[in-house]
Amino acid sequence: MPQFDSVPFLTQYFWLVLTFSVLYFFLEKYYLPSIARTLRLRRTLKHSFGGKNNFQVKAPKHTINLFSYFSGLNNVFINVLNSLAFNSVSKKKY
Repeated sequence: MPQFDSVPFLTQYFWLVLTFSVLYFFLEKYYLPSIARTLRLRRTLKHSFGGKNNFQVKAPKHTINLFSYFSGLNNVFINVLNSLAFNSVSKKKY
């Protein structure tokens, strides 16, 4: 039975070790330093604000007004699409 064949075990083990070691070194060289830098920056910011975790920034008023304007346009667009869909369905003769 092929699943119990012991010949390919060594090659599979070799490729498994090679793949995970390459992945480990790649992560260690490129991703972990950036994550460590971000965590260090967060710790520095936390200590500079007196240990509080309130890093929230208030949005300017014009941003909020634009958001409400575009959400209103979204509702208008949905209403127009709904009316077009219902008009085309009601005009069809079955």
